[in-house]
Amino acid sequence: MYLSYLIFSSIFFHFSYSLLKHKKNYSPRGALLISKELSTKLPKLKRNKMEIYNDILNAVANEVTDGQAKPTRVKLYSNPSYDKLVRYLTELENKNLIIKDPLTITEKGRDFLQDYDRIANFVLEMGIKYFGSENSVNGDEK
Repeated sequence: MYLSYLIFSSIFFHFSYSLLKHKKNYSPRGALLISKELSTKLPKLKRNKMEIYNDILNAVANEVTDGQAKPTRVKLYSNPSYDKLVRYLTELENKNLIIKDPLTITEKGRDFLQDYDRIANFVLEMGIKYFGSENSVNGDEK
């Protein structure tokens, strides 16, 4: 038993030393980390509450079939976690932007979407970098 432990620890030490020798990144538990040079995806920008409201309202407006939208489809297109989606839907209902049962967008919610797009386009025309990118205004980037 002790001999197998010694063999394992010497192999692990040799593997760890070879990683350090070649200057590769490794985690404290011995697993290899992906170097930043090899990573091609950049982290997503955080969305503010207005952008999240816009994404959820767009998803509700686009997913209405038979007079109501399905929460699973709204979650898929707006991309929050389920517990946050429930919280945002409650907030939107309290502000009279949606109706939760059945899940539909109200006229006030449609007005919000129009105003949001108008303000976002104005901000981009003025060259103010408030929104993440040009795509985030149209709802393409989340």
